Amino acid sequence: MSQEMHKKVLEKVILSVDLIRQLFQGMSSAVKEWRDRIDKMNYYPVPDADTGKNLAKTIYAASEAAEKGKFRSPKQLIDKLEDSLLETCPGNMGAIMSEWLTSFLLSLRDQKVISPKTLAKAFEAAAKSAQVALGNPKQGTALDPINSSSQAASKHADQKDLNHSMKAILAQARIALEDTTKKLRELLIEKGVVDLNKIDQLEQEKAVDAGALGFVIVLEALLEGIREVSNEQTTIPV
Repeated sequence: MSQEMHKKVLEKVILSVDLIRQLFQGMSSAVKEWRDRIDKMNYYPVPDADTGKNLAKTIYAASEAAEKGKFRSPKQLIDKLEDSLLETCPGNMGAIMSEWLTSFLLSLRDQKVISPKTLAKAFEAAAKSAQVALGNPKQGTALDPINSSSQAASKHADQKDLNHSMKAILAQARIALEDTTKKLRELLIEKGVVDLNKIDQLEQEKAVDAGALGFVIVLEALLEGIREVSNEQTTIPV
């Protein structure tokens, strides 16, 4: 039998309370690990070195809410997470991530599974909400990987393999993150930064937008969490 015949397709993952809890644990741990590095990339819109901290506070509070409560269904847990995310969302990135995660979860609230199609709908809803939260959205910010991941999810919505879809989503988000380096100069000059030597140095160091980095870190943990749970669920041979 050929190697192709041994490949397996993951069509869907069952949405459960345990899965959602694991996703938030993973996202919280990832952001905590990257918090200081995200803060160091905090050049735009204000170099206040708090993007990582605000992101960590937002997701940690939601993760704690998920752990402490007793929930009989994913719907109950998602309702609780919606409250937590809207209550604890400090700073610009906290607000953006709160809106993104809330809309992502609400889109899945009445679904029984995560599949390429339901995932695409969740990414689309989340991207729209995040754009509203940004107020005056600019290219070269978190909006770039948010939109790129949504577009990739939509493009692969009819895929049978959820793993393939998730890989494509993450790949496009990472490309968008890397591209924020090219857009940093324009954003900083528009903001009034006149030290061109400093801007040149940031470009040479391949500095990226802090919010975009934070989003991709969350996205990596989210998709990896789904992938890990998928290993425990049934796969369909082709």
